[in-house]
Amino acid sequence: GMFDEKSGVIAVDMTSPDRIPEGADPESCTILHAVNLTGEGPDALAQIKELLDSRCSGWRNMSSARRSTESVMLHPCSHDQRVEASLHIETGIGLAGTHVISDYHLSDAAVDTGRAAAKALTKSR
Repeated sequence: GMFDEKSGVIAVDMTSPDRIPEGADPESCTILHAVNLTGEGPDALAQIKELLDSRCSGWRNMSSARRSTESVMLHPCSHDQRVEASLHIETGIGLAGTHVISDYHLSDAAVDTGRAAAKALTKSR
């Protein structure tokens, strides 16, 4: 992994055999998670890109999936790693995000599961 103390950006190689997309060559695939621990929004995203540019030249041309937005943080996971939304509903915890089973993907899944969690929590009160 990499950590830049000045910007607060950390990047961790999360590549593992169970996370390699189907049909991808495991020898040429890297799954990199990068987070800015000290900021958010466009400036934080720019700092992440600057760190990757300085340490992983060419990453922009090799990236097949970029999961970043200015306002939504996504937790990528494989299809079989996703969990049921109702897993902890009886204790008043609603699960939402791309890691929760949904008919949708990425930010659409986050919105869909967020709405479903809100409805489930309302019903459980």
